[in-house]
Amino acid sequence: MAPVPVVARALPGAPAKATIVGGDSQRSTAGAALAKPVVVQVLDAKGNPVPGAPVTISALAGTVTDSVIRTDSSGRASVKWTMGRMAGPHALSVRLAGVERALRVTAAASSAAPENLSIERVASTSKTASTRDVKFVATVSDVYGNPVSGARVSLVAQSGTVTPANAVSDSKGRVTGTWKLAAKPEEQTLRATVKGTKTKGALVATGPSPATAVPVSTLAPKPAVAKPATTTRTTSAKKPVTKKPAPKTTPKRQ
Repeated sequence: MAPVPVVARALPGAPAKATIVGGDSQRSTAGAALAKPVVVQVLDAKGNPVPGAPVTISALAGTVTDSVIRTDSSGRASVKWTMGRMAGPHALSVRLAGVERALRVTAAASSAAPENLSIERVASTSKTASTRDVKFVATVSDVYGNPVSGARVSLVAQSGTVTPANAVSDSKGRVTGTWKLAAKPEEQTLRATVKGTKTKGALVATGPSPATAVPVSTLAPKPAVAKPATTTRTTSAKKPVTKKPAPKTTPKRQ
């Protein structure tokens, strides 16, 4: 009797370990998906890939395409991760059933393209500043309100002069400057544009009237002029005294 060949196939054991094999530490912009999916692999205690193992995904920031994914024949499963609207660090939790410790995947979201440009007037702390000097701060932000750094901003005054005329926004998306109004009492406009985009902003201010064009502190007070004292004297003319004649007496007859 000829021998009968027996074919045996070893099956992987129970899921024992999960590792991140792709998609960690990526960067994207707020509200956008990462370029690569997050890939997790599940192995048994002997290091063999485990197919069909459920893996739970929890986005601590942003969104994922699936909350539970299952591994393929190679023990791998992947998920797409979209960043949230807020710029900054993001994190994803990956948990395998039966394994106490969860895995952590990180990513970073930067601000999206410039979408908004606001200009606000700020109070001056200088006591000697001219009434024509307007301090301002221009802020560049994306569609979600995140400040945009490195944006090239152009400033043009319809009337008067502005310093600087060109600037780059700082880490908080801000550009500061001074607008010297024209010496005319009417509305004047300062316009700002983010170069290479259609994002614009404006600030309107009213120029000083001629009476307030010069700070009051620069006007020297006029010295007071003392008026000479006047004395009023009243005089009265004395009337001459007229003596009356003595009365005549008539002797009596005896």
